[in-house]
Amino acid sequence: MAGRREMPVDPAAGPVQRFASELRALRAQTGGMTYRSMAQRAGYSVSPTTTP
Repeated sequence: MAGRREMPVDPAAGPVQRFASELRALRAQTGGMTYRSMAQRAGYSVSPTTTP
């Protein structure tokens, strides 16, 4: 199942955007682990996808 595409984040736009950018960089360093995979490894359930 494919998720939605990530929107670009401008790290110069503020502290939250910089933090998000740094988290994405860390995720890329791990080989681009999916959010679903990270949730499973952390012991969290994945939210069900709903369509309107």
